[in-house]
Amino acid sequence: MFSISNFKDYCQSQRWTIDRYTSEFTLQFRICRFLQSLDSNLVIELESNINRYGLEKFTKKEIDIEYYKNDDKHSCIELKYIRDKGSYNIGMFLFYEDIKFVEELIESGKFQNGYCVLFTSIKELYTTPKRKLNPKNKENLKLYKSFREKKQLEGTVSIKTGKLYKSISINGKYKLNWFDFDNGIKSCIVRISP
Repeated sequence: MFSISNFKDYCQSQRWTIDRYTSEFTLQFRICRFLQSLDSNLVIELESNINRYGLEKFTKKEIDIEYYKNDDKHSCIELKYIRDKGSYNIGMFLFYEDIKFVEELIESGKFQNGYCVLFTSIKELYTTPKRKLNPKNKENLKLYKSFREKKQLEGTVSIKTGKLYKSISINGKYKLNWFDFDNGIKSCIVRISP
């Protein structure tokens, strides 16, 4: 149901600008307005707590956007907007966490599908490097390669920066197809289904 190109068209029809100053919450709100324009009967929840479904100990506790028409057919969207060049590697790792979270929601049987949507103004997140990747912390190499070289997210990745040192594993393989959105902003979408 959710399409980046259709969302872009909707933003243009509303004369909404999305640039590096746009907040993640603004994007979240605009996606909800877009979903409502597709189907006015949708029930849309923001920051929906998983405890309402009796779910615990998942990667995250709250769903960015949850929508449904019938109580048994729920969908979700996890959203990331990476704008800070100094910590974009953390944003990349958090996008893996979003994917893992949506995988968990679908495995629970409570959700029929989900999307992880990533917006960024940071070219280093999606451009193929001109020379061999050599991060300060070698633990981060697979994370960087998955975004910048392979353009596919899969398996286990780690991040080590400052006091943060974490790993995460996702089940699926997700190709990153980048889309020119607006004002130097790129976007990609990962669809996750059973």
